[in-house]
Amino acid sequence: MKKMIALAAVSALLLSACSQGPVGPAGPAGPAGPAGPAGPGGPTGPAGADAPLGRTAYGLDAGGKLASFGLDNPATSYKTLTLTGLGAGQTLVDLDFWNKDGVLYTMSNTGALYRVNTATGALTLDTPSTVGTPAAIDFNPAAFRLRVLNTTDDNFRVTPVDGTTTADGKLVYLGTDANAGKNPNLVAAAYTNSVNGQRPDATATALYSMDADTDQLVLHTVGAAFSTLNTVGKLNFNAVAGATGFDIVGLTEAYATVNDGNTVTLYTVNLTSGAATVKTTFPGTIKNLAVTLPTN
Repeated sequence: MKKMIALAAVSALLLSACSQGPVGPAGPAGPAGPAGPAGPGGPTGPAGADAPLGRTAYGLDAGGKLASFGLDNPATSYKTLTLTGLGAGQTLVDLDFWNKDGVLYTMSNTGALYRVNTATGALTLDTPSTVGTPAAIDFNPAAFRLRVLNTTDDNFRVTPVDGTTTADGKLVYLGTDANAGKNPNLVAAAYTNSVNGQRPDATATALYSMDADTDQLVLHTVGAAFSTLNTVGKLNFNAVAGATGFDIVGLTEAYATVNDGNTVTLYTVNLTSGAATVKTTFPGTIKNLAVTLPTN
């Protein structure tokens, strides 16, 4: 009996050993669970400016940046671009397009003339000049020279590239003019008949300016110097030094801007009467004006 019990125990042990084989490999992973909910979205970025409609205009803003906008949609197309390459200690005063090469130029408070890359904001020094402190500049499309009116009523012609400068004397009202004897305070200027790539006859262009003391449009007697002033008429706005822009496209298409705080008023100007008419207002701080030249 004891022998049978022993044999049964041995058999049980052998059967147990046979039933416990090595552990098999792990089975494949089950399917991934559902994704969790999306996190909250970030803030909406600022809207970009619309494409300019009508002629594109440029100006210098209160912070020294280059502003641009369409004359037909300035409120939605206004944008600014940082300018680089300005000489140490200089600030930019005014700007204008030259009909000879179609490039935008700007002059600093020291009389340094720069070419402006309107796509990148890069300034390239064209030439220094000795003109005192400029108040307003504009290219004479017939002479291919830059007219510079300074803050002490001096009048100059500057040739780009070589810097040749001609002093044309003091700016004075004609002796028989309604403002004869008054000290002019010209803060913006523009020539007529400026078309990209074309050079009109010397007598086919006229120089106009704006007097901030009288708030009137002024016509300069045509000649080499353009120093004699003739009153045209009231502008219907307050012209302010450092806040008034003026430009003429072609023969009679004239525009002006006046900056008050963070608002710019855009005007059309009647060159025969001097009267300005509000075209629109828009947010901005531009202090001068240069309109892209037409190409005929």
